[in-house]
Amino acid sequence: MTRKIKMENCVIQTRVPTRLKQSADKVFSRLGITVNDGIRMFLSQVTIDGAMPFRPSTNPEPNEKTKKAMQNVKDYLAGKNTSDFKSFDSVESFIADLMAADD
Repeated sequence: MTRKIKMENCVIQTRVPTRLKQSADKVFSRLGITVNDGIRMFLSQVTIDGAMPFRPSTNPEPNEKTKKAMQNVKDYLAGKNTSDFKSFDSVESFIADLMAADD
């Protein structure tokens, strides 16, 4: 015999910009869930981690190191500075090089 546990629910109301809600709804829809499901998942993850599931930041700009890395990738994709990048014949050789870099 299966016994169902009844959980009490409460209502949370918040105001968000219409476009934000619509954008989130599109993302959640692609995931096969509703906005309410997404919010429940967010609250559950906060409870599990005891923290936000992402690191809030007041700085919308990437730091200088990240900007440089992003520019390097853009340059590489444009065919510039390709000699600055290594290439590997296999995942194993990549991992070996990556592990050697830690030494």
